[in-house]
Amino acid sequence: MEECGASGFDFIAYQPKGKQRDDVRSRIRSHAMKATSASRRRQNQADVKLPAEAPSTGLHHPIPTFALELTKIGEYGLDPIDLSALTSIHLGIRASTILRTESTLSNLLVCRQQSYFSFIPSRVGQTEALHNAFQCLRTVAHSTLAPSRKKSDGLIMKDYGKALRSLQCAIDDEMNRYTAETLCAIGLLAIFEVLNPTTGHMWSRHISGASQLIQARGPSGFNSDFDKSLITALVYPICIEALFKSQECFLDNPEWTRVLESAVIAEDTFSDRSRLGVTLMTFMTRIPALALMTFHVLSADESLPIAELQAAIAKLRSLRSAIIGWRRSFNTALLNSVSVCSCRTTCRGAKDETSKRYELLAISIVLHILTGRLLLCVSANERDFLEEEVQSQAAELKEIEVSVAGKHDRATFLISQKAMTANATIATHSDFQESVGTGRLVEAWKLVKFLELTKQKEV
Repeated sequence: MEECGASGFDFIAYQPKGKQRDDVRSRIRSHAMKATSASRRRQNQADVKLPAEAPSTGLHHPIPTFALELTKIGEYGLDPIDLSALTSIHLGIRASTILRTESTLSNLLVCRQQSYFSFIPSRVGQTEALHNAFQCLRTVAHSTLAPSRKKSDGLIMKDYGKALRSLQCAIDDEMNRYTAETLCAIGLLAIFEVLNPTTGHMWSRHISGASQLIQARGPSGFNSDFDKSLITALVYPICIEALFKSQECFLDNPEWTRVLESAVIAEDTFSDRSRLGVTLMTFMTRIPALALMTFHVLSADESLPIAELQAAIAKLRSLRSAIIGWRRSFNTALLNSVSVCSCRTTCRGAKDETSKRYELLAISIVLHILTGRLLLCVSANERDFLEEEVQSQAAELKEIEVSVAGKHDRATFLISQKAMTANATIATHSDFQESVGTGRLVEAWKLVKFLELTKQKEV
């Protein structure tokens, strides 16, 4: 491991029996993704050959004997695949607030879902970066679930530093840089940042690193089921980070759209990788660029050519129409779906499917609100009914949040993150209502305020 330092990783001297200094913590965190952008410049990933991956045949993969001890989480009796529920983290800062209690996390972890976690047990102990990242996540999960046996902050940060070092070595190694295991390790450390209350705000750094690594890998690098499970789990975090950083999302591209569409599991109706679920992902990839476009229009104001304004309005109308069309398809799927109590569905499976229905519906409502708010900013003639529409959507999302509470833990977790958008919509109603009937574009500060409120920790 020592030679990794030659590529620029700043090694840290740990004090396992004491608490790390603030500057030491900062140095640990600041090196999580340091070499990723340099990796892109050194190699054209279009020519990289990735190891083949056998397709997944289901959610529950057998854990080989050699990995049993490695993946056992203390005395809590938690199967590592239970951590799959944490792939529903879309907004790290809010998720970190929600997951600070033992009861919240323990309730959530009984809600397994289809994800890249099903591929981890057979790989733990074989790939150092993935192994150390999983051990790091295991430590912090155990500390939250069993606070009486919680490791000291120093030991937790020691595990984290070890995971970061092995991840950096993998990124520096051309043979390991683009493997699914390396990307998975980044995803696990992003979850660690959410669970660890002292570093939850650093979640975005890992998401940014994952985004750069996925770009460097290129669309041709996502062929196995493990690859597809990883990228579909990271779509929303990557898009949200791009939106809040005022950047276009690289996934808003026909080649990447084809990658996402290739991840569709035809027999699924309401899973993340169902046709309905993946279609929502492709909608989300368009939001950051449309937000940038809207801000450009608002900043240009009267100097903007009419043709450019009309083109912007047409793009936003197109996405809004697609979202409305998705809702019709969703309603049809509900009508055609079998009863959740049918003989073909176990009670737990029925509950999980119902949870996913709520989750997909909540995501679609958020996309509808965002698109509607962007459109009404630039389309004065539609502003009155569009503002009424987004307020109705916000009220519906708040009703869903209440209806799932105490019944569907994973849906409650995801919708609690999404509810920030509803709260921000309601809180800024008067600002946007003032612009109704003016015939002018909405002031840019109103849109800034709305988006800032959607990402606050507490609302």
